[in-house]
Amino acid sequence: MEGGRDYWIELDGDQGSSGTTPLNLLLIPTPLNDDFTNRIALPSESVRVTGRTFAATRQVTDPVYLVNDHPLNRSAWWEWRAPSAGRWTLFVVKGGGENKFVVYRGETPATQNETGSTANQPVIFNCASGETVQIGVFALAGFGGNVEFTLTPVVSPAPRLLSIQNYWWGERSVQLQLPDNSGLSYVVDRSDDLVAWTAVSTNANAWSHVLSLPSDPDKPAEFFRTRLQDSPGP
Repeated sequence: MEGGRDYWIELDGDQGSSGTTPLNLLLIPTPLNDDFTNRIALPSESVRVTGRTFAATRQVTDPVYLVNDHPLNRSAWWEWRAPSAGRWTLFVVKGGGENKFVVYRGETPATQNETGSTANQPVIFNCASGETVQIGVFALAGFGGNVEFTLTPVVSPAPRLLSIQNYWWGERSVQLQLPDNSGLSYVVDRSDDLVAWTAVSTNANAWSHVLSLPSDPDKPAEFFRTRLQDSPGP
């Protein structure tokens, strides 16, 4: 609603009935970080962030996004500085599918500075130590809602050994499981000596549940590790 304008509320009786009906009006203020100039500065560390696009508005300086030919007119803003150089991920915890999460490099949010965006999937981006990024969350439709996301460094999760199966016909398999890794895909490598590594599974993630990998029963030891899907091998 716009201030200074008159609004009318119409109440009709059902099938000609009449009576008294209580009516409550609640004014919900815009989020504190509704305007980019009032963006919230996040700690320079791994963080978990909560907020809302509900009752947010759009400023003329906001980047323009169209979804199904409709502009996204509600936005909330945060600023974050990378504590160290490396690869980081923005993972959507709440509000996915209802909001567009966008990461921008530098001091100004502009489409040419955009490094990644998502409604559901993690956004992975590289940062130099001390580099500043802006984070804008845009409601896709309606009045917006509550949002929650994390900013964490991308690390390869250590595979967990579940069991070793020795079969009577002389073969062996190893059952591994990856812990939660924000839905990112990894390659699982195997080695006999921790020097030479061979990829034995690709596109592995926590949603893969149990990985059953063939193993050589004649080898005294085998080692397994993970690396990000698009990271080069040794």
